[in-house]
Amino acid sequence: MDYWSALEVYKEMLLVYLEEGRRQVNSRCSDLEPWQLIGASVLTTLGILWLKGFLFQQESNRSHPMHKYRVALQVF
Repeated sequence: MDYWSALEVYKEMLLVYLEEGRRQVNSRCSDLEPWQLIGASVLTTLGILWLKGFLFQQESNRSHPMHKYRVALQVF
């Protein structure tokens, strides 16, 4: 068995799992309207972007513990 045929087996397995995932999502969302799906997607995306921005924001200079020492050194 060469590498390509081994990869083909994994590709087929992946496609089977993706198809099952698609079926699960479709069955769970069958009672929702399209605008509800779009709204939930937009709100989830905006929430994730806000959380990422909040968690990975740069520290301001004033909140840094060494800020007061830098200000004191600049006076002299």
